[in-house]
Amino acid sequence: MAKTVTIRMDDEAYETLSKHAEQDHRPLGQYIELAALKHAAQEAFCDDDEMNTILADDDLLKRIRRGLSDAKAHRGKFV
Repeated sequence: MAKTVTIRMDDEAYETLSKHAEQDHRPLGQYIELAALKHAAQEAFCDDDEMNTILADDDLLKRIRRGLSDAKAHRGKFV
């Protein structure tokens, strides 16, 4: 079920978002919702630079593999 959320923003932010929503042919509320969801999705995953850093760290990869193995075997405490 849809929820109603009230936000407060300054005039400049309102004008900017309103302009973008209009250009996107969307109501302001829908534009803000989609922008927030897109931001949340981007934050949930790492970008290419972060992934390259992870893949270059052999110790980290070893610990990730060990953690995955532990999780599959139901070992350890997950928080």
